[in-house]
Amino acid sequence: MKHGGAYSPWFFTVEEAGGGILMDMGCHAIELCRWMLGKPQVVSVYADVDRFVHNAQPLDDHVMMIVEFEGRKKALVESSWTRVAGWSFRAKCMAPRALSTPKCIRREWVCRPTPRTVGRSLRKVGARRHGKASSSTAIRPRWPISSARSAPGEPPLETGEDGLAVLEIMIAGYQSAATGRRIDFPFDDPGGYRSPVELWLRAEAAR
Repeated sequence: MKHGGAYSPWFFTVEEAGGGILMDMGCHAIELCRWMLGKPQVVSVYADVDRFVHNAQPLDDHVMMIVEFEGRKKALVESSWTRVAGWSFRAKCMAPRALSTPKCIRREWVCRPTPRTVGRSLRKVGARRHGKASSSTAIRPRWPISSARSAPGEPPLETGEDGLAVLEIMIAGYQSAATGRRIDFPFDDPGGYRSPVELWLRAEAAR
């Protein structure tokens, strides 16, 4: 999941966002992988977090993460705010003698940056007229979100427990980026922070 940057200033604040691209888009990519693999237990997390483009703010704008699950299942997650134009949302699932590359968005968009972070203009590829960005219409997920909706009266397929599992993976990711090593699970949360990204920011400040 990649695009040119968050559309609202609060995404770039430690106190409100809790983290950068890992918290913003990484959470979706992580849960997508968990969902595709049947939500197995996490074995380890390794992450490389950095800031390449948005240097006027303190948070991470690019992350690459390897999550190993039980059963020798692995997920490679990359999320970024460094894409020059538009959105990129791709997924690929590989298994013995099988490869799946589902289409995750309905349309391709190209972003035309403006001096303001909020209200970047978008144009549909091939279209002549431009329109302003919208957090609800810029991308339209097709898979697996649309196929994973719960039937009326059925328990939700995504729960608060799933959110906590993803949060733990993201905290472990910041801890991995701070220490430069793989974090094994069960995760021993170091604590001592209000926002998960502080784990990485402290390590960066000490370097």
